Amino acid sequence: MWWVKDDGTYLMSNGQDPTGTRDDNGRLPHVVHADGWGPGTDARSVLGGDDFRESLDLATPVFEDGTTLLGMLREANTQDATRFVLKATFDDTSMELTYITE
Repeated sequence: MWWVKDDGTYLMSNGQDPTGTRDDNGRLPHVVHADGWGPGTDARSVLGGDDFRESLDLATPVFEDGTTLLGMLREANTQDATRFVLKATFDDTSMELTYITE
C-alpha cells in the first residue's frame, strides 16, 4: 500500500486491479483520502512541500506482538467498521503506526 501526498493525502493500493470494480468513469476504487485531506486540500502545512509516495508494507509486523497492517485492516473488517483511523508519528529515523476503528 502507498501513502501518497499530492492533491491532498491518501492511501492507495499498489496491488493488482480487482476485476469488474471500475466506476462509471472507468476509475478503480483504490484510493482512500485522509479525513479532511481530500482533493483540493493543501497538506504541505503538515507534511512538507514536496509530493511523495511512501510504501507501507502490509505484511511486516508493526507491533511487538507481530500485528501487521494487513491484520489491522482485516480485524477492522470483522468488526464491520466504517472508519479505520491510522495515525502515523515519525521522527528522523522511524515511523510508528497506531490505529482505531469506528
